[in-house]
Amino acid sequence: MKKIITMVGASIFENYFRKNEDKIIRNYFDKLKEKRAEAWNSEKERIKRIHNAIKEWAKNESDKKNISAEIKSLLKLQEELREDFENYLLCSDTIVSRLAGEIIKDILPDTIKNPHIQLKVIGGLQVLDRKEFNKGMANLISEIYSIAGEYWDNVIINITGGYKATIPYLTILAQINRCPIYYIFEDTDALIKIPNIPFSTEWFDWETLGKYESYLIKLDQGITNKHEVQELLNSDFYKEYAFLVWTEDDLAELNPIGKIILVNITKNFSDSLPQMKFLL
Repeated sequence: MKKIITMVGASIFENYFRKNEDKIIRNYFDKLKEKRAEAWNSEKERIKRIHNAIKEWAKNESDKKNISAEIKSLLKLQEELREDFENYLLCSDTIVSRLAGEIIKDILPDTIKNPHIQLKVIGGLQVLDRKEFNKGMANLISEIYSIAGEYWDNVIINITGGYKATIPYLTILAQINRCPIYYIFEDTDALIKIPNIPFSTEWFDWETLGKYESYLIKLDQGITNKHEVQELLNSDFYKEYAFLVWTEDDLAELNPIGKIILVNITKNFSDSLPQMKFLL
C-alpha cells in the first residue's frame, strides 16, 4: 500500500472565508493565527467553534476538491494511483496547521475511499524563527524517514500544502531516496509529478567525508563553543562542505540538507564512512 505524506497548510481556512462572510469565525481565526501548537489546550473553545463551522461547511460543499489544497491533491492522487493508500498528514508547529489537519482528518473518510489516516505535528516547524525552523526541518526529515521505514518504493511526498520553505529540502530528500513528489496548483486540476533525476555516484566524495567524521558527529549534536565554531569555519571540511552546515553567531550545526545526507548515511551503511559506497 502506498504511503502518501502530505504537508498541511491553511488553504482550508482561506477557502472557507472566501465563501462565507463569517465575522465571528474570522475573529476567532485571527486570534489563533500566530499561536504555536503548544497553546492548543488553552484555546480549545475557539478551536472547537472553528472546527465545527468549517466541518459543517465542508459537509455541505458539493465540490469536495475545492475544500482544501490537501484534499484536492489527495483526490487527484487516488484517481491517478487507483488504489487505497495510507495518509500521513504532517502539520507545522502552529495551532492553525494542526487545526487544519484535524478538520481534514475528519473530512477524509467522506471523500477518500478507504482512508488510513495518521496526523503528526512537527515540533519546531514554523517560519517566524529561522533558528528553530532549522530544528523543525530536522524533525520533519526524521519523521519522513520513520514513515518510510527504509523502504521508499511505496512512499510519495505531496507538497501541495504547507510552507513553501520546506519544498527545496523535501525535493532533495525525495531525489536522494528516489521518491516521487506531487504538486497540484489549487486553481487548476493539473497534478504535477516531479521526476527523479539520476544523481551521479560522484556527487559526494565519500572517502573524503569519512575523514571528517568527527565534524559530522559534532555538527549533528550542535557546536556551541565559540572556539570550536571558529575552528570549524577555518577547516578544510567547511571550505568543501559549507552547504551542509548552518551557522549563526557562536552556533553551528547540520542544516536540513546535512541532516538528510547524515540520516541517509546512517540508514544505509553499517561500516565506517571511509568504506562507504553511496547507493543511488
